[in-house]
This record gives sequence, C-alpha cells and structure tokens, in this order.
Amino acid sequence: MSNLDEDILYLIFEELKDDGNALFSSLEIKGSTGANWKSLENAFLSNLKILNAKYIEAKYLARLIKNIGGNLCEINIDSPKYDNFNNQQELFQAIAQNCPNLKYLMLVVINGNNINELEKIIINCQYMNGLVIVRDKYHSHFDWEKLFEMLIKSSPINLNKFKFYIRDKYPFISLGFLNLFLNKWKGRHPMLLHTVREYSCLNEFEKYFDLLEKYKAEGIIKKYEIGYTYTYEDFEWIKKKTGYS
Repeated sequence: MSNLDEDILYLIFEELKDDGNALFSSLEIKGSTGANWKSLENAFLSNLKILNAKYIEAKYLARLIKNIGGNLCEINIDSPKYDNFNNQQELFQAIAQNCPNLKYLMLVVINGNNINELEKIIINCQYMNGLVIVRDKYHSHFDWEKLFEMLIKSSPINLNKFKFYIRDKYPFISLGFLNLFLNKWKGRHPMLLHTVREYSCLNEFEKYFDLLEKYKAEGIIKKYEIGYTYTYEDFEWIKKKTGYS
C-alpha cells in the first residue's frame, strides 16, 4: 500500500492529472495540521480499488472519489475534517453515487442527517459485505435507534458484518436498541458483530453477554466481539491481530 504525505502526492497528482491510468490500486493518505490537499481534486486514479484516509478534509476526499471512476471496493475514512455540513454531505453523496462495487466501508457518522446520507450509500452499494461505523466523539447525541432501523430497512442481502466504534466517554449502545436490531435481523445471513468502546471496563459489558449469547444460540449472530480494545483490523471479523489471544 502506498502511504504518502501531501508534498509527494502533490507532485504525483500534478504529473497524473491528465492521465486516466493511475499507478496505484491501493492508496493510504494521512493529513497533518495546515496541510493543503487541494491536489486531490485533480487526481484521476482510475485503477484505485482501496482508499484509506485519515485527517483529510471531506470535500477533497469527495472530489477524489468522484474522479476514481467506480472501481473502489474498499473505503476507510477515519477522522475526516468536516469544516461544514455541506462538505460532509458531499463526501457521503460522492460514495453513494460513484462506488457501485463497494464491499467494505468505514465512516465516521455524526447525527441523523449523516444517517440519512448513509442510507443512500447502503441502497446504492448492493455488493457491500462489511460496514464499520465510528461514532463521532465531538457530538454528544447519537441516534442508535435511527441507525439500526435504517440498517434493517435498507441493508443489501450480503451485508452481515458490522462494527460499531464508540469513542471518548459517551454511553455505550442502549441494550434495548441493540436487542431491537438483532431481533429484526431474523431471516437474514447470520451476523458478525463487533462493538468497541474506548475508556471502558469489562464490567460495563456484562449485561450484554446474555443478550448476544441468546441471539447466537438462535443463529442470528454467527460471531461477536465486545470490548474496549482494537484487537482486529478494521475490515477483519474473524482473525485477531498478531499478539492477541
């Protein structure tokens, strides 16, 4: 995977902006304070299949995705910079409208408006198999009920792998909302479910184990993990990272 800083990327994109045949099938980019990522607007990486981005302004990621041409099958966007709602919305719409072959997606979701835009992605990306939702840590309210109802209503048939990351010290997923989600999942492919909350302790999760075991016994959950450490890669639900038991 290519892991490049903004200065190197700028030079590469300047060379490639008139050439639809990109060098990369996989790209990892990470922003820094004061970085200018405007060069992403001119990138036409037609062979790109995997995009990993962190600390990049949403509007530039949106324009990059629009230019890629529909080959993306994996998008991992963590800690995007949303300088206003329109840029945030532009990113979600770019994915929904330009990524028909998407199989794995990781996004930071903030509120109800985000969930509405996420639904458009779920509907348009019918090959999606795994979804990772990161609960934004800068907004105190998160509508888990709305998210779960949307997933029940709109998930494509092959989508059965979920991760929910809760950052900072906000409350964990309501037991009632989680129960509702799992109960309504009956009749679908058995779910692989991971939930991770930072700044937590094992005692907090004890009340969830009985619920998850119940649905595992019923065949609704195939495998679950619940805890406060990142023991798996973002798009891995079975095999733990090296060094974890």
